[in-house]
Amino acid sequence: MNSSSIYILVFVQLWLLSLPCRESVCIPSERETLLKIKNNLNDPSNRLWSWNPNNTNCCHWYGVLCHNVTSHLLQLHLNTTFSAAFYHFDEEAYEKSQFGGEISPCLADLKHLNYLDLSGNEFLGEGMSIPSFLGTMTSLTHLDLSGTGFMGKIPSQIWNLSNLVYLDLTYADGTIPSQIGNLSNLVYLGLGGHSVVEPLFAENVEWLSSMWKLEYLDLSNANLSKAFHWLHTLQSLPSLTHLYLSGCKLPDYNEPSLLNFSSLQILDLSRTSYSPAISFVPKWIFKLKILVSLQLWGNEIQGPIPGGIRNLTLLQNLDLSGNSFSSSIPDCLYGTQLEGNIPTSLGNLTSLVVLNLSYSQLEGNIPTSLGNLCNLRVIDLSYLKLNQQVNELLEILAPCISHGLTRLAVQSSRLSGNLTDHIGAFKNVERLDFYNNSIGGALPRSFGKLSSLRYLDLSMNKFSGNPFESLRSLSKLLSLHIDGNLFHGVVKEDDLANLTSLTEFVASGNNLTLKVGPNWIPNFQLTYLEVTSWQLGPSFPLWIQSKNQLQYVGLSNTGIFGSIPTQMWEALSQERYLIAG
Repeated sequence: MNSSSIYILVFVQLWLLSLPCRESVCIPSERETLLKIKNNLNDPSNRLWSWNPNNTNCCHWYGVLCHNVTSHLLQLHLNTTFSAAFYHFDEEAYEKSQFGGEISPCLADLKHLNYLDLSGNEFLGEGMSIPSFLGTMTSLTHLDLSGTGFMGKIPSQIWNLSNLVYLDLTYADGTIPSQIGNLSNLVYLGLGGHSVVEPLFAENVEWLSSMWKLEYLDLSNANLSKAFHWLHTLQSLPSLTHLYLSGCKLPDYNEPSLLNFSSLQILDLSRTSYSPAISFVPKWIFKLKILVSLQLWGNEIQGPIPGGIRNLTLLQNLDLSGNSFSSSIPDCLYGTQLEGNIPTSLGNLTSLVVLNLSYSQLEGNIPTSLGNLCNLRVIDLSYLKLNQQVNELLEILAPCISHGLTRLAVQSSRLSGNLTDHIGAFKNVERLDFYNNSIGGALPRSFGKLSSLRYLDLSMNKFSGNPFESLRSLSKLLSLHIDGNLFHGVVKEDDLANLTSLTEFVASGNNLTLKVGPNWIPNFQLTYLEVTSWQLGPSFPLWIQSKNQLQYVGLSNTGIFGSIPTQMWEALSQERYLIAG
């Protein structure tokens, strides 16, 4: 390209940038197509309320994205995602939010559509085949049908979508033909969870060799037991960074010196089985010098932990749970059946981002060397036998780790003592779990500095005093569990005024009194309320009537006399549980 051409190109780019932003206005024919699509769908939660003829600009409809110049419809996001609550997954709510019905063939009329996400829905129930007309939508670059329950033969037309860079058919069961190798532009390929994969997978994976752009590959639950050259095929993919083989059947491989993976960073070999059977960590793994995350849980591995793991110097996440190792711990492991003290050498893993030692049989004190792991974002020391003062733990973590930590969990770890003002150093922490220890004393005022805190569990301890003197400023707090403590005092309206994000409030088993005016309406909208043993009476608290999203209410032993007012029953009609007595 000569200098004059470069000048013209730069001029045109600058001219385009100088144009004023214009709002995309829906193309009428595409709006009519969307309305036809809606007519074939079941939408029990009314997520598509904006899809109506009176709302003429379909570029503003739910899940729709248009080109900001041509106004053509480019993307449809009609997925349903799991939204797990803090303590449990609400399966009933998830099912009610799923789209059902039929995917209308007129979807193919959206000729400019390049992004289609229908994941997590259940169209026409379990067992429906993937519609063949999707294979005619040649403008698609992103197609996500994961978790849709589609079964049967995947239409051959899909393998002609040569522009695809993202294809996710995870848990959309079906036979995968060899024509999938035509999709040479794929960067992301999700085929995990398939139960019908022969004969493609059983003998070889050479069809992958043409996907030289592939970065993410999920083959979970595939039978590769006869694909003896599978590792050589995968290592030939120069861009591969993520490889998921959970639940696979693999042939044993004994020639690690021939391997030279150049890009792999994430490897999941959990729940795998080998032919012939092995009970050790495959040696070829230790050749993956730039590996960041390694999942080997649930493999029933026995014997000593291989020293080769120490060679993975960039490792940030290692999960060896569900195994039966017989040696002492060399690095950061989670959930193994190891016993003994936590080694000081743990402090040498300075690249570590996640440290999860929970459910192991480790005991003693947390070594001071843990304070060297300045990159830690998550620490889970739950269900250990620490027998340590909680302030000692915080003093170790505070200098280096506290500024970046987002989660600290030490539930059921036999911690004692009192919390100190060191807790205020963890300003970016989002989740704190101190459940079921022997920690006592009043909450330090420095709790008010935890402005990012969203989930807090202090239940089943020996805390005392009025907790809201320290917690009243936490405006992002979603879930608060303080039940089973020795808290006491009077809670007033001002103590709760700033807790505007609160959805779960569990505070039973404390000697607390709520003193608010008769017309008080909280600033938060609860779904779960448990205040058993509080003093709320003698009248039934009228403010509960305003909390129309409540699914559980526990009001036992709260000093309330008389019957529940008639007008309350309509307000509480959505409750699954109401316990008052």
